[in-house]
Amino acid sequence: MDIEVFPHRVLGADTTENLLNGIEGLDDVKRTIIQGPRLPPEDTNEDPKYHDRRRITVNGKELELKVKTGRIFARGQNADKSGKPHRSPLAPGGRRGTGGL
Repeated sequence: MDIEVFPHRVLGADTTENLLNGIEGLDDVKRTIIQGPRLPPEDTNEDPKYHDRRRITVNGKELELKVKTGRIFARGQNADKSGKPHRSPLAPGGRRGTGGL
């Protein structure tokens, strides 16, 4: 099963980290991809509180965030052919991929 999350605006580093940890914490998620505009290289003159190109920790692994998150694609390992929506802690009513974050 493929899930696409498309927020109304691009997400900051903290929100991306929290959301990815929630998605990666689900048992049936096999792969997660984020897409969005590329962040500029690190600028030493920039105020650190506005600097989103940084290292984030997702599922215990540290990685460098190089894009502003505009979309998230998640692939589940088990596709349910019954057509029933899956229960998820990420969205109200257990519906995934409904956006509106």
